[in-house]
Amino acid sequence: MPNHRQSRSFHRGNENHNTQRLIRYLDKNTHLDKTVIFEFGTKAARVLVGPTKVSSSSWSRYHFFNDAVLTHLGAELDFNKQLQKTSPGIITLINFINHYRPLLLKSNISPRNFHGVGTAVFRWLRNKSDILLHILQQTGLKIKILSAEEEARLSLLGVATTHNMRRSGKKLPDSKNHILLLLDQGGGSMEVSYTSTNRSESGVKNFDDLGTIALRDRFLTTSPTGNMIDPQHNQNRISDQHKRILKYVERRINEWQGYPELEGKTIHAYALGSAASTLLRGSNYDIHNRIISKQSMFEQINKHNQMVQQNNQQIASFYKQLQAQQNNNKKRQQEEQLLLLYGLPVYTRVLKKFAIEDMRMCGYGLRYGVFVAQNRFNAKI
Repeated sequence: MPNHRQSRSFHRGNENHNTQRLIRYLDKNTHLDKTVIFEFGTKAARVLVGPTKVSSSSWSRYHFFNDAVLTHLGAELDFNKQLQKTSPGIITLINFINHYRPLLLKSNISPRNFHGVGTAVFRWLRNKSDILLHILQQTGLKIKILSAEEEARLSLLGVATTHNMRRSGKKLPDSKNHILLLLDQGGGSMEVSYTSTNRSESGVKNFDDLGTIALRDRFLTTSPTGNMIDPQHNQNRISDQHKRILKYVERRINEWQGYPELEGKTIHAYALGSAASTLLRGSNYDIHNRIISKQSMFEQINKHNQMVQQNNQQIASFYKQLQAQQNNNKKRQQEEQLLLLYGLPVYTRVLKKFAIEDMRMCGYGLRYGVFVAQNRFNAKI
């Protein structure tokens, strides 16, 4: 395989540390058959390694190996919704695969047990075939692009499997009257899906424009009249544009009728997504089933609102700064803080729609749903 230059997000220090974590994990589980799930989203690439047979009643923090790297692919799409093969995010993604796949193959994991899935950013791509072929040629990994509905149902499967894996609190009964409502916000889309705890009924609603990166793009590329404009020529003020985005989020959620069929049932809301998880600290195991209140989200929103409302900078100059500072980690952290403004209000609006005051964090996202689908239900992904 070609030896790509080290990308901005895949640092050698972390690489060495995580390599040692993987080696320890493999050494402790030499007797188990294993599967590998690579997940590629709008903001990050992730890998999950786990035994093909795992308990359905409880998962410890030692059942799986996890790692992730930021790629910011969604932010690298050009105005024509295309990615370049030489973009930093694609190089990061390829480096990530090429670091882990050879190590895992050497540990006697069968090539047929390697699976790759892609989400919204790949659904948007106009040069999708070229990019997927390039990744396959450089890494040997074939990526399946999930539809919005497939993505939502697989993520929901992860929640349905793990909602009773609580370290404290009363477990939920298997019942058609207890509903798991999943608010899954990625970079590209927001899926609001549900299933009863006995899995007798379910539903999926996809908002393919309410992910954090999708809202960022709307922030950069829309005019006051709602038309698309090249961000380099967008002379709207940041503070004015921000108000428009919040109104847009409110309108999109209010236009949706919700799920009338859930009236009278007990709803338990769960959250997936980086905007929500930034309010908590810890591993997937640590944050799973922890409660996030609507009040705590409002406090964060108000804090960042005050910061933005004082900013009279134009979108065009802000965009030029982002482009000029692509490799500046501090600048990217600042951008991530801005994205909280567009992430958290989506959650609060959905909670308001269902008259819910809080939600639990799900530590086990899409890749765990893929894992369960393949290893418990023998589903072909």
